Amino acid sequence: MAEDWRSNLAATVQPGEYWLIEQPSAKGLCSLDRAALSSADIVIYDRRLGALVAQVLPIGRYAEPLFHTEEAQPAVSPRALRFAAEGWRVVQLLEARRGSNQRLFNAMEALIQLQADDLPLLAIAKRGVDGEQLHDGRLHDLAEIIDKFAADDPLTLILGPLVAGCVAPPCAFAGNGLAG
Repeated sequence: MAEDWRSNLAATVQPGEYWLIEQPSAKGLCSLDRAALSSADIVIYDRRLGALVAQVLPIGRYAEPLFHTEEAQPAVSPRALRFAAEGWRVVQLLEARRGSNQRLFNAMEALIQLQADDLPLLAIAKRGVDGEQLHDGRLHDLAEIIDKFAADDPLTLILGPLVAGCVAPPCAFAGNGLAG
C-alpha cells in the first residue's frame, strides 16, 4: 500500500481527508505540506503559525486559529474532524515541539472515537526540507506507526477519506478566509 501512497504524494488533499501537519515554527514548509495547505478547503492552525498560513492560503480558502489553552492542547481538533466527515478537504497545522509525538498518541482517543478505526492512515516523518520517511496502515495501527519514527521528527498524518463519495458543497470567498 505504501507504493499507492507514494504515487499520490504529489497530489492534493482529497475530499473527506484529514491531514494533521506538525510544523516547526522556525522552518519552512516541505513541498508536500505546502501543497496540502494550498489545496485544503479548511485549515485549522496553531496561532503561532498564523503568518505561515497567511503566506500559503490561496483566495477562496478558509482558515481559523485553533482555540486552546496551553494546559489543554489538543492534537486533533474535533471541529476539523467534523469538517472532514462532511466531505471538506481539511488540514490541521500544529506547531511541532518536543514531545509532539506524545500529543499524537493522545490524539488516538479522538480519532478512535470516529468509530472507524479501519480508516487508511499514512504517516510521514519530515527530515530536512524534502526528506521523508513513510509508514502506512490503518487508524488502529497509529501507535505502532508513530513508534517507528524518532521522537522529534515532525510528522504529517493523512487520514481518510472519512466518508466515501461525499463532496462538500461549493462556497465562494472574495479573498482568503483567514479568520482570527
